[in-house]
Amino acid sequence: MKTRKVIAALYVLCALLLVPLGSAHAQTEKPYRVSLRRDFGYGSGMDIQGRMTLSLKGDESLVSRVTFLLDGEELVSKEDAPFSFSFTTDDYPSGVHQLSARVETTDGKTYTTDALTYNFLSKEAANKSTVGIIIPLLGLVAGIALLSWLIQYLGSRKKPNSGAAISYNGFYGGAVCSKCGRPFARSLLGMNMVAGRLERCPHCGKWSLTRRASMAELEAAEAAERASVVVDEAPAQPRSEMEDMLDDSKYYDPNDK
Repeated sequence: MKTRKVIAALYVLCALLLVPLGSAHAQTEKPYRVSLRRDFGYGSGMDIQGRMTLSLKGDESLVSRVTFLLDGEELVSKEDAPFSFSFTTDDYPSGVHQLSARVETTDGKTYTTDALTYNFLSKEAANKSTVGIIIPLLGLVAGIALLSWLIQYLGSRKKPNSGAAISYNGFYGGAVCSKCGRPFARSLLGMNMVAGRLERCPHCGKWSLTRRASMAELEAAEAAERASVVVDEAPAQPRSEMEDMLDDSKYYDPNDK
């Protein structure tokens, strides 16, 4: 019985503690906030550089004036919607800054939004950070291209049987080589270049931009390849005795007795 009374008392105590906290949270909730959009420039986490737009978020129909602030100092004051302000970070000192807004409403109330904290970079620092991102990315792309070439090269060292069927059921389908005209299945490691996929032909070993070929195009290329193989492997016709005599007569010298 005593245990139940203790548990009940704890439930009541928790309820009394939670109610004021919930009320306090509801009272401190602000109806307006600001957001920052990068129009042009560099941005990575808190670090930004370039042209930005600071905008007010909330019910604008009740707003009579918005004053955008940088570190508590006025940037610009606007009385008409849309309540936004575009600026360039280079116009302000480099370093950590806080962006906020003071909102005045038609019912005479004033709100100050929570501040957004960003680190304004100089152009030199932003360029250095950009290079630090681009170089590893280019290295990754080059590594993928090299790996793709190596796998395709090793896979094509053993010439496939020309009579064997090629499967084009992969995700990227098949293509017809623009260099040798032979069909092949596009690989997972090909590089998407927007205008097509950069693929290495396993037959001629040359790289080209490829597009997904239709089944009719693939079958036509296969038929042309089989026809060329038949022509190449056709046995030589036996020569007649007359053809041998005519060939020998080419080297006959009438003055030779």
